[in-house]
Amino acid sequence: MLTTPGIRYVLYIGTTPDRVWNSLTRNKDLKIYWGDIRSTWVPQTEVVEVDVNGKPLWRGEVLRCDASALLSFTFEPGGGEPPTEVNFTLESPETPIAPGSAVTKLIFRQSGFAADSKSFPAFADAWPEILSSLKTFLETGSPLAFAWKK
Repeated sequence: MLTTPGIRYVLYIGTTPDRVWNSLTRNKDLKIYWGDIRSTWVPQTEVVEVDVNGKPLWRGEVLRCDASALLSFTFEPGGGEPPTEVNFTLESPETPIAPGSAVTKLIFRQSGFAADSKSFPAFADAWPEILSSLKTFLETGSPLAFAWKK
């Protein structure tokens, strides 16, 4: 099966890796900048986003969860397409940071799309909004006001 190259973004967020990690894994934070995403974040357990009525929007399985370093899960887009793999990697920036400051490098990847994926364009459009909302939330305390927010 042929696959597409995938999606990759690198962001620099003005906060600590622990704060970024907490916002990636705490339901209360996820609800603020993304949606109602539920998981225990233990490998081989479910991750699911539900709408306001509790209906699943998508499901996946946690692959890895290395605190403040790597969060990896599958994402089942539905429509008969195979699951993709989503990775959030947290690192220190290459450039030195000023004393008393915090910057976290977030590397996002989604891979495993089929060459004829119908969901790829939607993911390519959605991730910059979600990641920008995360960055804005962490740096200002408020997410971006996208209408898709639950």
